[in-house]
Amino acid sequence: IFDICAEQLNPQGIAYISYNTYPGWHMIEVARGIMLFESRGLDDPEARAAAGRAGLSLLAELGPGESSAYGLFLNNYARLIDGELDDSLPKSNSLLYHDEMSEYNSPVYFHQFAARAAAQGLQYLGDLHPGSISLPAAVTDRLRGKARCQVELEQYLDLLENRTFRQTLLCHDDVVLNRTVKAQRAAGFHAASRAEAVSSQPELRAVSVEQFRGHDGALLSIDHPVSKAAMVCLAEAWPRALPFGELLAAARARLEPAEAPSHPMGSAEATAAGACGEPDAQVLAANLVRAFQYSRSLVELHSYPVPLASRAGERPQTSSLVRYLAQGGGLVTNLRHERLEPDPLVRFLLPYLDGSRDRDDILDLLLEGPVAQGLLRVEQHGEPAVETRDLLATELENCLAWAARAALLVEPGGESQ
Repeated sequence: IFDICAEQLNPQGIAYISYNTYPGWHMIEVARGIMLFESRGLDDPEARAAAGRAGLSLLAELGPGESSAYGLFLNNYARLIDGELDDSLPKSNSLLYHDEMSEYNSPVYFHQFAARAAAQGLQYLGDLHPGSISLPAAVTDRLRGKARCQVELEQYLDLLENRTFRQTLLCHDDVVLNRTVKAQRAAGFHAASRAEAVSSQPELRAVSVEQFRGHDGALLSIDHPVSKAAMVCLAEAWPRALPFGELLAAARARLEPAEAPSHPMGSAEATAAGACGEPDAQVLAANLVRAFQYSRSLVELHSYPVPLASRAGERPQTSSLVRYLAQGGGLVTNLRHERLEPDPLVRFLLPYLDGSRDRDDILDLLLEGPVAQGLLRVEQHGEPAVETRDLLATELENCLAWAARAALLVEPGGESQ
């Protein structure tokens, strides 16, 4: 892989390589050993994965439980692959066989990976998802003082976090890197966030601290009114990413009295280009970068906005990939590359969302199709519904709202049908 990257990469190109890492994989190798032992003598991949899963679950059940670190690990890992831990999805047997039970699985320490890359004229650029960002600044500052280079710093962070996986970016070693992230760079990106205000009624206009929590528990504390309003605007727009200029204007408009005119806007590009010359824009940009560096659950920065819809329009549309996958009965993948398991009604609904149908059309198709065929039952209080269409219309709105928040809907014309 390193040979191919070194030979084929453009002078300013970036290579992406994902791989398992130590020290975290030392723990997973315990679970891997259990599953490989339990599946010995079996040839069929599905049977091997099922046997390995069952063996791990059995030992987790019979083991010392949470009274020991080992028992706690077994319990949590068995729950993780079964989708019972936090927001994890069940790990399919095919994925389990590919990952934990693969015949060839050779994790490495990050410094070993970097050394192999350097031998082929490649240098470490960064990671797709940095793992050190959630550590306190005092911790990372001490490690920076100890590490002699970026590779050593990354290795210390892996050791501290027990990291299991990296998605590393490499470039040619003759490229001069500037690792300083300047706040004004945020003006050239689109921001997205589903972080919610901790307070049910955040005070946006006062210079007082409000906290915003990401889905992984990460907290962002802000006292800057425009930045606080921007976080609220992003949460309402999710999963759509807003260009910096549009976000700045929306945040200001939220802070103004209802009767006051909003700030005029030109194109998003023109607004962003001059935005960071203003104090409010400078602070907003700095807070966006700070949140992004701390946790992607707080703020995401995108160079290209995926045409996702914040809510269902008159003629809801999802991607052709989602429409195809929904008919297969398995997981569906949204345009954020996330795998989701829709409930039965959403699964029946998705194939119809090609942007050509309004809600009445969709209701007709549901009633004439899966409902009439007995594949989808419309019930009220556990009994067959009398006003089937009205009840289904209400459920349709709920499903469309869920689909929008799950990044399954695109803007009209956002993808060719």
